[in-house]
Amino acid sequence: MREYWKTNQFKKFFKLDKNKKIFEHTVIDLCSKYFKIDKKRFPYVVSEVGTDDSAILELNEKDYLVVSTDAISSRPLAYTLGLIGPRELGHYVVYANISDIASNCAEPLGLMLFMGLPRDYSRDNLKEIIIGIKEACSEYDTCVVGGDSKYASKLQLLATALGKVERNTLTTRYGAKAGDIIVVTGYIGTFTAAGYSFTKKLHIPQDIKKVFINALKYPKASLKESRLIAKFKGGHGGIDISDGLAVDLYKLTKESGVGALIYEEKIPIHPAVQKFSKLTKIDPLKFAFGIGGDWKIIFTIDPDKWKEVKRASEKMGLKIFEIGKVTSDKQIKLITAKGRELSLECRGHIDDFQYETFEEEIIQLVEG
Repeated sequence: MREYWKTNQFKKFFKLDKNKKIFEHTVIDLCSKYFKIDKKRFPYVVSEVGTDDSAILELNEKDYLVVSTDAISSRPLAYTLGLIGPRELGHYVVYANISDIASNCAEPLGLMLFMGLPRDYSRDNLKEIIIGIKEACSEYDTCVVGGDSKYASKLQLLATALGKVERNTLTTRYGAKAGDIIVVTGYIGTFTAAGYSFTKKLHIPQDIKKVFINALKYPKASLKESRLIAKFKGGHGGIDISDGLAVDLYKLTKESGVGALIYEEKIPIHPAVQKFSKLTKIDPLKFAFGIGGDWKIIFTIDPDKWKEVKRASEKMGLKIFEIGKVTSDKQIKLITAKGRELSLECRGHIDDFQYETFEEEIIQLVEG
């Protein structure tokens, strides 16, 4: 009997049409359509598939359970540049998942871990990854509660984060309200500037290089900032900047049915990036609206509560910057330093499947 995998039926199933590429948004759109939640059968499911980075489930009368799954590249930019090793890959998979639930103002409960390992992967490297995961979990006061492992053709690291949030402190992509203050939890564009500099092998002053290496090696999830916003119960909208400031603003405003007004002069750009921009004669906004490797979060906050959050964040030494406000006109506009009002282009990391490497994508964004 002929093996099924050799039949035309099997080959047709896996046939590729070069004229019909699959993009990340295609996957999300199809999943949103076919995994639509039947609220009568599953009344405990709060969020629809594709409307937020996390799934929001009713836990009890007071709290929601927040669940998010994220994988990291087996060869992230800092790895291909020779700046990090297996231990930092372990850090990354924790940071990425904590960042997702932090955008919902959730408190981490634990992580489920999946590791796909090549058969010839060394025991020493595996040990380093596990130590890195343990270190990052300790940093965010959480733990690994279970998981799975399988053989794979290349290294795969994926986790599912579990978190808990009080119902009146939940922030989501679809929660932003007209009149809210838009804030970000740190400097924007440092990762893109650093990636561009190292990819192009540019010679830069040591003070800039130090900042850039730190941005590539140690991106941090904004959990402290998230928990502070939760404390004052003033947050409405939230999304982590995994794809870029502009792209994720578009996602947030689309799901919330609102618009945004962003002020160029308020966008927080690190002094090292500003100095680098002058040296290279590249507009710093090219970096600010690059890809989202900085792992900061966009929150929208009630104007009255923002005053309290700002005051408390300054006392704690946390960087939370106001960059604009939510509007009702469903457009995203940029007010330039000279006072001009422009439509903000949706640029950044648009699709996981569009470029072969991060290096290629960064160069295109900065020079394109």
